[in-house]
Amino acid sequence: MMILLHFEILLLLLGVVFSSNFEAQDDFPFTSVVDILSQNVEFSTFLRAIQRQGYIPYLNELQNYTLFAPVNSAFIEEGVESEIDIQNYLLHNTILPSSDIDDGIHVISENVKFPFILERTEDDLVSINNATIVDPDLSPNFQKAIVHGIAGMLSTPPEVEKFLGQLEKEFNDFHFFNNFIRNMSPLASLVLNRTLLLPSDANFRNFYSDVEINYIIDVFGSLQKLNGKMGHVWYTDRQRFFQNIILEDILGGFIENSTSSQNLNGKVVNFESNQDGSVISANGSISSDLSNMLFSRGIAHAFNNLRIISNVVQFNAEKYLHGLNCTNFVKELYFRNLQHLILDGNLGENLTIFVPTMPADGSDGFSKPNLLYHFAGDEIRLDKEFAVTSSKASKMFESEYCDSNAKLGRNCQRIKITKDKNEYYINEKCKIGHKEPYQVGKTLIYMISENLKLPGDLASSINPFYGCSSSLMFLNQLGLLDLPLNGKGYTILLPCFNSWESLELNLEFFQKNATAINLMMKNMIFDGLIYSDFKDSRFHAKNLLGESITVKAEHGGCDEDDDPSLELSSMKGKIKIERSLDLFFNQGVVHPLKQLNLPESVTISLKDLIRTAGSNNLIGLLEKFEELSSIVNNNEPYSILVPTASSLIGGILNSTKLIDFLKLHVIPGKYTSGLLNCCGNVSTALGDKLTCRRDTQGNQFLKVSDGSQNEVRILKKGCTSFHDDSCVFLIDRPISLQWLNHGKSRLRLPHSPLAIGIVVETVVLIVCLAIFLYRKRRKPAWQLINPSDDADITRPLVEPSVRDAETGAN
Repeated sequence: MMILLHFEILLLLLGVVFSSNFEAQDDFPFTSVVDILSQNVEFSTFLRAIQRQGYIPYLNELQNYTLFAPVNSAFIEEGVESEIDIQNYLLHNTILPSSDIDDGIHVISENVKFPFILERTEDDLVSINNATIVDPDLSPNFQKAIVHGIAGMLSTPPEVEKFLGQLEKEFNDFHFFNNFIRNMSPLASLVLNRTLLLPSDANFRNFYSDVEINYIIDVFGSLQKLNGKMGHVWYTDRQRFFQNIILEDILGGFIENSTSSQNLNGKVVNFESNQDGSVISANGSISSDLSNMLFSRGIAHAFNNLRIISNVVQFNAEKYLHGLNCTNFVKELYFRNLQHLILDGNLGENLTIFVPTMPADGSDGFSKPNLLYHFAGDEIRLDKEFAVTSSKASKMFESEYCDSNAKLGRNCQRIKITKDKNEYYINEKCKIGHKEPYQVGKTLIYMISENLKLPGDLASSINPFYGCSSSLMFLNQLGLLDLPLNGKGYTILLPCFNSWESLELNLEFFQKNATAINLMMKNMIFDGLIYSDFKDSRFHAKNLLGESITVKAEHGGCDEDDDPSLELSSMKGKIKIERSLDLFFNQGVVHPLKQLNLPESVTISLKDLIRTAGSNNLIGLLEKFEELSSIVNNNEPYSILVPTASSLIGGILNSTKLIDFLKLHVIPGKYTSGLLNCCGNVSTALGDKLTCRRDTQGNQFLKVSDGSQNEVRILKKGCTSFHDDSCVFLIDRPISLQWLNHGKSRLRLPHSPLAIGIVVETVVLIVCLAIFLYRKRRKPAWQLINPSDDADITRPLVEPSVRDAETGAN
């Protein structure tokens, strides 16, 4: 009974205590981290965020930690009440009072989601990851923890790829390194919880040449596609280079004594800090101003002279060829089992390599003899070989292609190098791109303009980089790749260098007209040999049509650099040929042309080109109007913008003035060159001007000057044989009259005197009628009608159909 009484008294006392606590909760003596956040209004936004995300129980249960809590102003600067990852703000297993943060920069990498960089400045301001601590050392008495109020958010640092991209953009640097790590996998795992020593662009240039940098970072994007031994060698070099600048630990900020770490290649790197941790030293190389930079799971320090990147890659001729964008040439050597010429074992032998610039797809393959023809077993230094020669001289050297039968008397095939002023050519047609060779060991490398080929038939002797494929296609169709023997040899004038592609409609015209292309190509081949170094002369020859022609050769102007020209009696205009660009084949010489000259016997009209463009309906529309009909029927010096057939119908339906619509697409001849060259304003027959622009890919666009920003694209072009300034331009859609910006209504006066007289009389009549109506303004309108007329006054003065037709016409 006594025990029960004591228990009731105890319950009563406890009730009084709990009642007192509930009535005066603010005076409750025990506080936690959450209590601190709730009792300080400056943390209200942060508290609301973590309540919404359910972090309150987690913080109540957590012990021995430091919380960096953003104050309300941090959320205002952020712009939105962001989702909070509480781990971004926690330092676990550590209670860190602000007084324990020393001067300078300090890095905390343990017990945190990502590294924390703490800094105490000379002004005694403390920050964490650039967020200033504004309300420090708030300590609960019922929980082992501490809270610091900070003026910024602690967002998760960006992934390493994004971090490097931002760094490149912000400082316009680190381009080489970003190219190096592009498509590298697994990049994130290699730098996880590690230190990245980041070389600047200047750092790369300090220790490597441009060619070597090209190889290391794969600037041409070809090495990452390699397989087998070639790919393995580059991949190994790439990994070794990257692993050399990654330390196994997170190191940064103030380090009291020098320490050492290993890079991922197992080499020791001595690590020190200066200037209170703001400057880092790695093996004696001093970091730049960009140090202690965070990415998602690591830290980076930038360097301008990081010596540990030097000599990581050992170079030979093969790697230099990759760095010169000649990977396809290397592939050919491996394919023909000639790779020993460029590997390390050949560094002790003198060797000179002439490497052609190959197409990206490697379509211009090599035979084994052809590859050997690119190597010379001597050290050929052009400045030394031609040091005491005149402005033009030639020398011959033996190549590595040595005949195994009696064709060359078992000697090695020679190459001829010609010096012409300050330029060098091989076999008088292949240009060497530079005087000073690239050197690696005892191997010299020269880049040349084309593949060195042993003289062969016509097709194989044409430089594939000269863009002669269309002409070769026509020659093949006509069976002219194998020419009959004539005892004199042949001179061939061959349209190349995109001369066809620049006039696509002419090309399509010839593709569809067998007779025209037969006349075209056979007029450009005649017997006899004439080279670009000819003297002025005039002689007779026969073309492949069997016609006798007169050839007038003019060496050019007074300047030796002026290009010579030929005049053929069967061709229109002068034909300019490139000096020393002669291409030899087993039956004569070919002159690649940069322009398209037409024979006298071939005619191409405006109608021909419009039909070739596939817009036959446009011819009918133009012929509806006399002034436009004469242009296409008489081949007057005008050019025409021809919309595609599919777009033309919609363009006409949307046009209320057909003749204006058509005139907007007709260009007087004197403005044609502006369209061909895409420069200046181009006037139309309507009077409005068009502006032409060219994008980075070379596409041409037209728009109305001072009008709508809408543009049409020039798809193809072609020119007639009647006038140099009469061409057809195929555009992707019509130019709409609605694009014109006339502002106020504009009166277009006719051009003929009779029409002008009619307009003047009409204006006078309108003025007289206005005066008459003004005097009769008080009379009803129906009184103006003669009562004797039989006309129904309720009927409109103009029939609706006529009125609508006139409205549509206007």
